[in-house]
Amino acid sequence: MERDEYTDRYEESLKVDRDWKNTIDTAIYKATKEAMATGMQKGLLEGMQKERKKRS
Repeated sequence: MERDEYTDRYEESLKVDRDWKNTIDTAIYKATKEAMATGMQKGLLEGMQKERKKRS
């Protein structure tokens, strides 16, 4: 069974789409992870400052 040009282009297009989806998913994952770490750090600092003010 011989593959035609249309099938080859379709499969190449699927590969490109999947590559882009994986790239975007990875970027979202990394950004979310970084934002969570930054938020946790900021929240801990604010909590510590509030606790110090209560004790003063």
